[in-house]
Amino acid sequence: MPSVQVGPLSFPSIAAAERHIRKIIDRNKPDKVLTGDDFKFCLDMIDMHRNKALVVGTGIDYIRCQQRDYGFGFLAHRTDGTTWDFSWRNCICPPTPLADLLKCLRSEVQYQADEFRATLKFPMICPVSGDTITARNCNIDHAPPWTFEQISRFFIEYKGIDPKTIEYNHKTKEGERRTLKDAELRHEWRCYHRAHASFRAVTFIANNSILRKKPR
Repeated sequence: MPSVQVGPLSFPSIAAAERHIRKIIDRNKPDKVLTGDDFKFCLDMIDMHRNKALVVGTGIDYIRCQQRDYGFGFLAHRTDGTTWDFSWRNCICPPTPLADLLKCLRSEVQYQADEFRATLKFPMICPVSGDTITARNCNIDHAPPWTFEQISRFFIEYKGIDPKTIEYNHKTKEGERRTLKDAELRHEWRCYHRAHASFRAVTFIANNSILRKKPR
């Protein structure tokens, strides 16, 4: 596995760097402001971020540990009073152009999943785990065979897209989503996805554990 250099610290693998980061999170969760070496380490990570300028903005005042839907991460507080949640994984292990595109494509159609969720009536039974789905533990999944991976990869192949050439509109403030810069391509993707996607409700555990272990 490739080694990782974060500032003056060298790690033999990405996994070793992740363990170090999780120790920082454990020391500072749920919402402590990072100080000393922990703060310096996060600044060094931000230096590695491919969109460092977007993260830093007017300058980093302090960094706080922050709870998110999927766990704990870091929230950068800037000198102008704005905030930015940055992905530490993207710092130590930048995504490939394809992974970057797939993430953006998923974000582009999140509103469609939200529309489906708004039609649901709880409780209901999860078709994957058999557990009870409530509003609190509900996740929206693409029912096979048209999984998100299938739909998006077919669209990429159909359009002859080279992920390395895709340009994005990056979010400019907290809470915004990154979008495809090409408005026509964005529209085509949203229509293609709506025509092929079949949503279903599953539990959080089913979506993030059981289904990830199965071939999609």
